[in-house]
Amino acid sequence: MTRTTTISPRGVAIAGIVRRFSPDEPAQLMQLGPNLQTVEPASAPELEAIAYYRDLAIKKRGGTPPRPDEEFVGGLTYAQYFALSGRDEEHFWQIFETGKMSIMDFQERDVKPN
Repeated sequence: MTRTTTISPRGVAIAGIVRRFSPDEPAQLMQLGPNLQTVEPASAPELEAIAYYRDLAIKKRGGTPPRPDEEFVGGLTYAQYFALSGRDEEHFWQIFETGKMSIMDFQERDVKPN
């Protein structure tokens, strides 16, 4: 039986951050949250997908990762988006799922590397 896992956008973003940790930082993170010690690590295919999409996004930006103060989507900056509670994040994405807002509502802008 195959186990199917759905990863939230926040989970994918956190995995991208964790991947950039120095060798000592994962142990420090574990000390901050004992309940994190029971979390299963991402599988090889999940890590491969995360790396692929992260690298693709950075490549499309000319090799520069986004800054926290840059707009992400829906008028939110990256910092504001990642500060959302799980409930607020879910509500945010439901706006798109319910059709109250569409990706077509956004104005396309050219992005230049910094």
